[in-house]
Amino acid sequence: IDPEDAENVFVGTENGVFHSTDGGQTWEEANQGLEYGRQVRSLALSADRTLYVGLMGYEVYTSPMDSIYWEGV
Repeated sequence: IDPEDAENVFVGTENGVFHSTDGGQTWEEANQGLEYGRQVRSLALSADRTLYVGLMGYEVYTSPMDSIYWEGV
């Protein structure tokens, strides 16, 4: 959950990352830059508003919160 906007929510699943802008009432995929079907094991938000996702297989990707395009670390 975005600490600056509780309506802005991200969740990691067995099918990638999903994003909601209405507090979880509706969801859309947020997987641009990730392979389809990659299992998310962890999801974190840093103080500079960068998202980090850890995938099964020990891969880590980052994305700025405002553009949601994942790049490998």
